[in-house]
Amino acid sequence: MTFEWVAASSGEGLILAGGVITPETPEAFVRFVADRAGPAAPLVVLNSDGGDLEGGLALGRAIRAGGYSTDVGEMDRSGERAAGRCVSACALAFLGGSQRTVSEGSYLGVHQLSMSCVQRASVFASYPWLPLPNSTFCPEFDEGVTAVQAAQGQVAAYISEMGIDAELLPVMAAVPAAEVHVLEPAMLETLNIVTNQQE
Repeated sequence: MTFEWVAASSGEGLILAGGVITPETPEAFVRFVADRAGPAAPLVVLNSDGGDLEGGLALGRAIRAGGYSTDVGEMDRSGERAAGRCVSACALAFLGGSQRTVSEGSYLGVHQLSMSCVQRASVFASYPWLPLPNSTFCPEFDEGVTAVQAAQGQVAAYISEMGIDAELLPVMAAVPAAEVHVLEPAMLETLNIVTNQQE
């Protein structure tokens, strides 16, 4: 994920945060805001398809610790705010905002937790000669179940810490990992995901 300080045409200062969330993203965000000279930008505008789960949780905590608000969107070439999307790990990072809005035309999306890994047996059965030096192999079944349950526990604790209704968890769990469920405005308000929904 990359970060950029901008001034919108309205004159407000904000931080644009876009791209894939990696394990290094939270530390990069903390360095980015610490290195900034000049007036603070109280708003982080997210536009991302997600990425690393733990990176998303840590980014949300860094946003909360800094007292930043969050929104979803991006900036067009003329300096006007434009619609964007924030899904998967980005949606969790978004929850870190002290105040949270989803701009008109933008959306927040969720799905089940998933592992990004390669099935060792199927790859080696089909391509035994193929070296995969940078691959993460899926754990055995019991280890995988344990890892997913631990991750669900981390997400549940984080959602509670951020003051979000726990009903978000079954909404996430009902959506296959390869799909995205866009949260409707009524649900955003009911679950306290947004604190000041823009019209």
